[in-house]
Amino acid sequence: MPLAAFCTFSYHAAPLQIQHESRNRVARVAGNLEPGYSLVEVISRLRANIAQNIVFPEGYSYEFTGQQQLLSDLLGQILMAVFLAILFMYMILASLYNSFLQPFYIMLSILLAVIGVFLALLFVGIDLDVYGYIGLLLVLGLVAKNAILLVDFTNRNRAKGASIRKALLIAGPIRLRPILMTSFAIIFGMLPLALGLNEGSSGRQAMPVAVIGGILTSTFLTLLVVPIVYEWVETRLERRRRRKKSMG
Repeated sequence: MPLAAFCTFSYHAAPLQIQHESRNRVARVAGNLEPGYSLVEVISRLRANIAQNIVFPEGYSYEFTGQQQLLSDLLGQILMAVFLAILFMYMILASLYNSFLQPFYIMLSILLAVIGVFLALLFVGIDLDVYGYIGLLLVLGLVAKNAILLVDFTNRNRAKGASIRKALLIAGPIRLRPILMTSFAIIFGMLPLALGLNEGSSGRQAMPVAVIGGILTSTFLTLLVVPIVYEWVETRLERRRRRKKSMG
């Protein structure tokens, strides 16, 4: 019997190779970025365009792989590293100062540094990429030293019998010089990379810009915010201790 008696023949375009991934048929679409565009910006536009203009039939879906998948995995690892860095920093400071509260004075400088990181990137016009997250991770370890110098010297003065206000007034001028010296050393060390004077450093500008912005804001705001918060909290704690002693 001829095959034409049972079926009808027609010609259609078909892929030369059928790819499978996780037991599902897949079709890959690849592309390169135009100069002046970042991967995060392009992916966000693609997602918005797909959600607005494309309706997938039942059983069909899409996902981004390649550099986008590597970037997502790397960002997840960096965020986990940031969380662990903050956690370990708190645990070490709490054990050193024998207090659950005083480490928060020091970690307040981290919040001030994060604000500076985003403001610096926004001012320069650089997207927060992988190098920016690496710079943020570096800032976490660099900025805490300023508050540590200030809080530690204040605690020493209080142990000698000075009041909270007097201990802060003594610690501020004495620790100002080492704080400024170390901060400006880091800033001027990162400045050549931030300027992007050669092709190799132009693609990694987010890291030095993030470090410089975080160091600048944390240095100047720490000298103002940390003493204010320290005095406000410690004064109330001291009043509470005195009230308990008088009642006992």
